[in-house]
Amino acid sequence: MNMLLNTPEQTDELLRLNNLFKNYLKPLISEVIITGPHIDSDSNRMNQAVVYDTKHVMKIYFSMENNAYFMLKRPIPFSIEEKVFLEDIVRQIYSIHAEGQDLYQKAPEIVEQAIALNIDPGHANIVFRLIRVYSEWLENGTPPPEVSQAVGIYFNKNKNKGESFFELSKQDYMKKVGTAAGVMITVGNNGIILKQESIPASSNNRKYQHIYAPLAYTGVAAWTDARHKAAIKLTSKGEILVFKNKKLQFVKKNNRWRCLPHSLIINNFIGENLGDFEKDLKEASYLTALDLGVYYQKSNLVIVSDWAKIKGKYSFLIPAEDMPALIKGLINGRKFFQIPRAERTELCLVCGTVVLDRQGNIIAIADGDIKEKNIPINEVQDLLSQCEACVKVSEDGEVEPYRN
Repeated sequence: MNMLLNTPEQTDELLRLNNLFKNYLKPLISEVIITGPHIDSDSNRMNQAVVYDTKHVMKIYFSMENNAYFMLKRPIPFSIEEKVFLEDIVRQIYSIHAEGQDLYQKAPEIVEQAIALNIDPGHANIVFRLIRVYSEWLENGTPPPEVSQAVGIYFNKNKNKGESFFELSKQDYMKKVGTAAGVMITVGNNGIILKQESIPASSNNRKYQHIYAPLAYTGVAAWTDARHKAAIKLTSKGEILVFKNKKLQFVKKNNRWRCLPHSLIINNFIGENLGDFEKDLKEASYLTALDLGVYYQKSNLVIVSDWAKIKGKYSFLIPAEDMPALIKGLINGRKFFQIPRAERTELCLVCGTVVLDRQGNIIAIADGDIKEKNIPINEVQDLLSQCEACVKVSEDGEVEPYRN
């Protein structure tokens, strides 16, 4: 059996790959823990680069010829789509490594090529090139605040003549085209610009209430309502968003790519054997967290199973009966999931922490008069450790749902 750790050079190469996985794969795959390298005593893996060990564990092998591998583990089961996505990344790593190229230099493109293949294997090249345009704009300097541009792709259309988005993207003025609210540039499968299209405003439009994308971008997500359409958006905060099938599929935020397996995350949230209220609640909580991530403001959505046990324990919480009239008016007797998305987001932005029971009742909020720096950190941590489930949004806009 060919072991990878035979020479100092091989050991060094493995350590470099270990760092690459932890810097690029760990942020990319939700809630994953990476360990290794390990050596597999079983060489019968049918030349697979990525192997299921269990539904919660996958192995990524360094090459087809040896049994050194890294283990990926997480509480959420891995989907088949994620396995295919990882295989695309690993195949490119194999190829680049065999050619003697620098993996770290190529790492951003490796991930972006895998994303493009995931969005549409038959038209991956144009998806990759569009992502690269926005990545290079960011690499060459943060775009000005007014730049927030979206490009929609029709995979089933093209024009033989016209302006190429890729050629125009080299001109500075192109960063201002299609930046007005509710407007999107569309291109055919060869990159030729077709036209500018209007995108309906999101707000409280009923059909956008259950779209898996931040509310601010649900109009772009809704546009990708057919298999032959996808969209890529650059936001004014320097994020790159990739949409397909009416969902935000990938996001590059804080210079790191994320894959968003929405259904898997939601299904793991709160627990199993749920009633209708709990099912509505966990979706509403997750969607609200996506909406809050746009604002880069710390927020907590906390779900408790027995409020009576902890009521009065935390000085920064105001119970429902003592809430200010303005907050009571916003809630208006409704359960959390009955409140439209825009209003839920407003509630969380104002309060910072919102406490719910399993039926979706809003049973407490953080005292808005207390600045976050004065809230006892140990109290906040204790509340999060005592709750059944929580969705945390960091000041970096990162969304972290978990359950105890």
